[in-house]
Order: sequence, then C-alpha cells, then structure tokens
Amino acid sequence: MQAVAYDWVTHKWFYIDESGKQCIADTFDGVDAFLDGYAVVQKAVTGADGKEDVEWGIIKR
Repeated sequence: MQAVAYDWVTHKWFYIDESGKQCIADTFDGVDAFLDGYAVVQKAVTGADGKEDVEWGIIKR
C-alpha cells in the first residue's frame, strides 16, 4: 500500500510505502490516492510558446 507525501523543499508530490520510503518519484505537481491500483497525477508543463499548462495522467501501482 502506498501513501501520498509532499516535499516542502521541491513542492512536489510523491508516494511512500509502509516503511516511509519513497517508492514513486517526486515529479508530480498533484496526485490522488490509489484506487483499485490506479492513481490520477498531474504535472505542470511549459510549451514551446511559453504558455503553461497541466498534463494529466494515470499511473499503475
């Protein structure tokens, strides 16, 4: 089972295992808890034209 954690230095979200060890990298700007083995994540991106946007994705545990 993974839990959601936040890094106050990098301002990124990530997942930790039962022992508190990081198990999924801290590269996300937003995350949801896992449900049935899947979680929705988001990441801020800057396009070639300089516009900021958000990419959404689904990760599998």
